[in-house]
Amino acid sequence: MKKLIVLIIVLVSGFAIYVYNTPSSYDYWCGFFVVVKEEYEEHSWEIDFGEEETSKQGKFPQQAKSSQQGKSSQHAKSSQQGKSSQQGKSSQQGKSSQQGKSSQQGKSSQTAQTNLQKAVTKNQYFSNVALSVGKMNVAWSFSSQGRIVGAPVFDRGRVVFSSLDENIYAVSAKSGEKVWSRSLGSGSKSTPTVANNIVYVGCNDHYLYALWADKGKPLWRFKSSGKITAPATCYGDQVFIGSHDKYFYCLDAKTGRGKWRWKTGGIISSGASVNSKLVYFASEDFHIYALNRLTGMVEWRFATKGKVKGTPILHKNTLLFTSEDKSLYCIDSRTGKLIWMFICGGEIVSAPTLSRNMIFVSCIDRHLYALTREGGLKWKFKADGPLLASPAVTKDFVCFSTKRGGVYFVDRSGKEFNKFHIGETIESSPLLYKNTTYFTSHDRKLYAIR
Repeated sequence: MKKLIVLIIVLVSGFAIYVYNTPSSYDYWCGFFVVVKEEYEEHSWEIDFGEEETSKQGKFPQQAKSSQQGKSSQHAKSSQQGKSSQQGKSSQQGKSSQQGKSSQQGKSSQTAQTNLQKAVTKNQYFSNVALSVGKMNVAWSFSSQGRIVGAPVFDRGRVVFSSLDENIYAVSAKSGEKVWSRSLGSGSKSTPTVANNIVYVGCNDHYLYALWADKGKPLWRFKSSGKITAPATCYGDQVFIGSHDKYFYCLDAKTGRGKWRWKTGGIISSGASVNSKLVYFASEDFHIYALNRLTGMVEWRFATKGKVKGTPILHKNTLLFTSEDKSLYCIDSRTGKLIWMFICGGEIVSAPTLSRNMIFVSCIDRHLYALTREGGLKWKFKADGPLLASPAVTKDFVCFSTKRGGVYFVDRSGKEFNKFHIGETIESSPLLYKNTTYFTSHDRKLYAIR
């Protein structure tokens, strides 16, 4: 009898050890017995490649190589690049870019937009947004215990955001009541990404965290060798993320296992855009990179004269991005060749926003610029302070924030029709939904105004 008891104990212990060390088995059996351990100290959901590039999942493939890697595309030296778009006379220049052609390729490119871009689209192009002219009031606000740098994102009636208080939150978009919160390993400056019922968020502790969107239950985490302040980009079963360790990573969306990585010459603090063939991202080494989505091999890279901190925006066969060299660039997404560029009055630290036939750019010089698709200036609007984040755009108006805490609403002709002010720095883009505007602030709050 004693031998039988000992045998049972050994078998149960062995099974427990196996389940604990196997993430998928652990989640399954914990769910089966309704004994779910959700503390981050547990390693059951940790996928950690780190600097040694080894783990129980195996090794990273060697960094993808290409004969083009050592070469700058020399696009920054193009004879066209030395010219400004002449801001008001560039409509003919844009026609020569043939942006109106290849409609089939454009449709496939749009169809292949990432879940991150879809989230950004929700943030920028709500057709059902309606704001009335008049005084705006705070409908509700939600307080965290730390500064909020990243933008809020919308997920099925909830607003999700991260904070430097080491938590990620999901609150009701209607009432502001907390739906769930989850403690992370460190503070986060990253904008969350929600795709396929999974929330991805980067942290200052070098980890990318993946949590179930319903209740915030941990799924896995991936460790890089530097802070992660960039938003993740999802495409099919792939997750793309850049890190302050200068690497751009491709991970398995469900497990967090590494597929490939590419090293740049600077930190990566912004998101990526992707289509069926290529993934595009910016590094603070002054370059935009286009890599093969499946292999990580470089196809081309484009040099600017300043750091690139905003996510490049893919539209049909063109790629739009900004740089701290004060310029907005439009290049061919297939070849990396310059089509046109527009020079603003100051540094640009956020992505452009594309809406219908117009491009909107936030600038440190306190102006919001409105351009044609061909790079010609239509109008510019002066605000009360530097613009640090991309504007949100609907079919009727543009909403943007300033470093001094102003939230502006201007129509598509550049006329202000509403304004809200909180007096604290706003470093992220607003989120528009129905008749409500959501934004985060350095005063540790998420606001809903209407």
